[in-house]
Amino acid sequence: MDDKSKNQLGGGAIGGALGAAAGGPAGAVVGATLGGWLFGRESDHNDTLRKTYSAIKEATSDEAHLYVSHIDPDGAASTSPQGVIDGVNGEPDIISIDSTSANLIVEVETMEAIAENGSHALNQLQDYRTSGFKRVLVVPEEGIDAAIEWVEAHEDQGALEGSLTVASPERIANVL
Repeated sequence: MDDKSKNQLGGGAIGGALGAAAGGPAGAVVGATLGGWLFGRESDHNDTLRKTYSAIKEATSDEAHLYVSHIDPDGAASTSPQGVIDGVNGEPDIISIDSTSANLIVEVETMEAIAENGSHALNQLQDYRTSGFKRVLVVPEEGIDAAIEWVEAHEDQGALEGSLTVASPERIANVL
């Protein structure tokens, strides 16, 4: 059971108990539904990360090694991405190592996070540059155009060096 399912289950139990206390059996049903929904919600970042991880897992071979941070999806490697690749500082959101496709270092961001702290995203993307891996910035689909403009502006300024691909969860399989 992944983190999202655990949160939904826990939220449903809490909501059901509170609803039952306030409104009997009918209150329990309503409380469980609302509790599961509220506690099962996740940040836009983690939602995008979960979708990206699932798309990569589906597009890579059964022998692929996938490492993911911040979430605990079914089938994820038990180790974090930190320290998996020599010379990469920090903890990328996803590392995919697969002999049948491109190896990826993925950083997931939302455009809101980039707007609030773009220097943090720039530092991470610079730190994740290494040979043998494609560096990918993944944003929600509706942020693709803005992310491409942001990357191009920082490449023109010399703040981003090396090859960087921008994708969304829906487009990540094309990067492999």
